[in-house]
Amino acid sequence: MNSNRMYGAWAAEADRTSGVIRQLAAISLGLLGFVLIGCERHTDSAGRASRPSVEAAQPAFSSGGIPGPDQPAADLRAEPRGSPLHATLASETRALPDATALKGLVLVEAKTEPEPVAPGNAPRLIVALRHGPEVERMRLHLEADGQTQELEAKADAAAAAAATTLETRMTVQFPSLPRGTLVRYWVEAEAPGRELQRLPSQNSPTPNFAFYAQAKLLGCQLPCYELKMDPKDVMALERNAFANDTYPATFVANGQVYDRVQVRYRGQWARSWPKKPLKIFFNHDKLFEGRHCLNLNSGWRDPAFVRETLAYRTYAACGVPAPESRLVRLDLNGQFRGLYVEIEQPEKAFLNRLNLKGAAVFKAISRSNQADERPLGREESYRAHYDPETQKDDGFRELRRFCQGLSRATNTLDFFTQRVDLEKYINYLAASTLIQHWDGFNKNHFLVYDARDSQKWLVVPWDLDRTFGDHWHGSFEEAHLPLLLGTRQLPGVTGWNRLADRFFSEPVLRARFLDRLEELLAKQFTTAKLFPVLARLESEIGPEAVLDRRRWPGPTGDLHSGIAQVKRFIERRRAYLLRELKDLRRNEAPPAGQPSALQSRR
Repeated sequence: MNSNRMYGAWAAEADRTSGVIRQLAAISLGLLGFVLIGCERHTDSAGRASRPSVEAAQPAFSSGGIPGPDQPAADLRAEPRGSPLHATLASETRALPDATALKGLVLVEAKTEPEPVAPGNAPRLIVALRHGPEVERMRLHLEADGQTQELEAKADAAAAAAATTLETRMTVQFPSLPRGTLVRYWVEAEAPGRELQRLPSQNSPTPNFAFYAQAKLLGCQLPCYELKMDPKDVMALERNAFANDTYPATFVANGQVYDRVQVRYRGQWARSWPKKPLKIFFNHDKLFEGRHCLNLNSGWRDPAFVRETLAYRTYAACGVPAPESRLVRLDLNGQFRGLYVEIEQPEKAFLNRLNLKGAAVFKAISRSNQADERPLGREESYRAHYDPETQKDDGFRELRRFCQGLSRATNTLDFFTQRVDLEKYINYLAASTLIQHWDGFNKNHFLVYDARDSQKWLVVPWDLDRTFGDHWHGSFEEAHLPLLLGTRQLPGVTGWNRLADRFFSEPVLRARFLDRLEELLAKQFTTAKLFPVLARLESEIGPEAVLDRRRWPGPTGDLHSGIAQVKRFIERRRAYLLRELKDLRRNEAPPAGQPSALQSRR
């Protein structure tokens, strides 16, 4: 294919008119009957600003002597009362002779047996806390479907008087719980003349513990997530698809409950699709696998579902610091929602994983395609085109210095040697060429400045759905985009990138790129490496892919033809790049006065 050909315009965007999500009926859990003394409502506080404390801060308590080995420990006994579900509370308290006096409630353990709780189980909830001897009354609050009930136990003040620190273990026996039951709970403790102690604190981002009765999905080979949301919030989310307003939800994964999270849609064009991508924000007192947020991309346009995940894995295999990606199943309020592409956010956990702790991360977000590392003038001008993901208090000073330095450099090789992590950047350019990533020249990438260690810059890939043959004119079969696409003389449909253009202008750097590209074509970007990965992904996502196409009909074909399409791209892309490399090697050293092959292609 002639590299100087003019490329077509963007593919027409998908129809923005999307069907309204069917209203989800609220799950009727029924009233939980427990051993009761009174009943209070607990007001949900979803959506308030995060606050730092998890444990209740309380004034100092008095300390006393430690009971001898033959002295009875304090005994907290649940007062027997009738319950329609016959739930019971049992508790035991022991003295801790070597423990120092405590100023508040300290959680030792909170778990269910079995864990996770499956529908139909009659689980036990076990909560163990440490506290001072002055506690006279302890209440365990439970909430389901907005109705709050409490179990109360009273202390034996005479037995507790000689103890410095006590550990109380409370066990609640539940009746059989139906699927979708979300039980929230927290503990309050009273002591004469003291403020009420509460764990977790009412001021915590997540002011309660929780467990959930989640059905195990037989045959599912993927990570299985579930969101529980008020149907009204689901409808509001759909009505405001293009806003960044968040809505409260409960997220469940691997039996773990992440309560009072916030959910919104993400992306730009993808918000117009019937099946929209999601972003879930976690409270800082309970992160998901160390992450503050979770990206779940739609995959609705991809006939194979796997392009984005395969692209991130290809970058990583080529030595590029890249987010992790996997395919997951998501249910909403007990119903299948879709097959989604999970993408790791380049935040603190990502940086720690890649030994880039403390690095500054800037996301290229320009709607006018100006996040191409051009000098933008004043520091404030960068705000419209880049978004700081970390080190936000430092502003755009380092990014501005880098872009200005690039534009003013008189010695290209020196600039890249001193300011850029060359090995990682060459790997990034080579991997981008392999998978034909044409949508990241002036947006859809992260710039990372390793301020603490190397003091050099590198590029992290992002938004890789338009790869592996997904062309801007709408087809999925294009495999012949040229090696130097995205430079000044050969811009892509969105423009060109200043950093890449300057890199390719230097013969020494260009030669290093070609060597690395040739090496990766021989060792990584091969059918022997990639076809087994595709086969494994196809097998894992097969059942969910069928459900997804049924739930979200679209213009793409079935999974198997989509996977075959990706395989054809790999074969054709390899053949094209090997031909191009051979031509470039043959013509790289032209006779004196003659332009090189690379120069003629530019």
